[in-house]
Amino acid sequence: MIPSRPLGSRLVAVGMVTLAIAACSRPVEPTAGTKPIPDLLKDLTSATEAVRNNASDALRASAAMVVPVLVEMARSDDTEFNKQLKAVVGTDKLDELKLAPPVVRRAQALNGFRALGAAGAPAGPALLGMARDTKTSVTATLAMACIGGDTLNPLVDMLSDPNPRLVGNALTALDSVNPSTPDAARVLLARLRDTNAVARAAVARALGRSRQEPETSVVEISRLLHDREEAVQVAACVGLGALESRAVSAVPFLLPLAKKAAEKSLRDSAGIAVWRISPDEARKAGIDESLIKPVTYTGPSER
Repeated sequence: MIPSRPLGSRLVAVGMVTLAIAACSRPVEPTAGTKPIPDLLKDLTSATEAVRNNASDALRASAAMVVPVLVEMARSDDTEFNKQLKAVVGTDKLDELKLAPPVVRRAQALNGFRALGAAGAPAGPALLGMARDTKTSVTATLAMACIGGDTLNPLVDMLSDPNPRLVGNALTALDSVNPSTPDAARVLLARLRDTNAVARAAVARALGRSRQEPETSVVEISRLLHDREEAVQVAACVGLGALESRAVSAVPFLLPLAKKAAEKSLRDSAGIAVWRISPDEARKAGIDESLIKPVTYTGPSER
């Protein structure tokens, strides 16, 4: 008869076997080049510029592998994560765990799409589906803005959606357009005459902030200074102001609005635009400089 081993020894043996199986079955982290994609996404926030640039280059070079990973990360759901977290450790203290909570994964996905730029375009259809789901809409719409180009068109279309939350998310995404957004001007210029006033306003602001194709942009945005909707006129002022000195040819059209527009919001918006475009012209025209100075709160007055 073979003597049985002590219970402790058997438990240790079972534990070692379990760990071995887990190690063998653990999914291999996807890589871009020679480095795991999660590590490259962390490198995008490095304080060292060279590290950030190398990470961006590596992600773009392996875009076909990176895009599906980013899409899944953008889908990360807080509800399920928190449920599992409580079940496993009985606490909400995420900082005690070596796990990336969904909010971190979504932020990393956005950084990844920002680094990919136009190379992230294959994710467009998946992101559009996510953009129409209120659970994933915020991350998806911002990611679409990072990709730029034709992926901006569905964002403009969403501004006509009956769901105000989706409209708000699309507006936020379009307001994030900047000079590094790939191929933004081509798409936005074509949407400046949209039948939806909300879309015309959002596109005017985004086009100005892109600072791409400034000569054409100034001409086309200036047309909206005479739009039938005041909100669109105000947005045109914002877009022209964002172009700064590139929009100097628009100053003659802005000055009458800054002086004589019936609505104060339009007068102020036009005045701010002139100040941003040409401070000299603003001073010469006598436009109030306080329009561009930050308001300082001094607290309640003493009696």
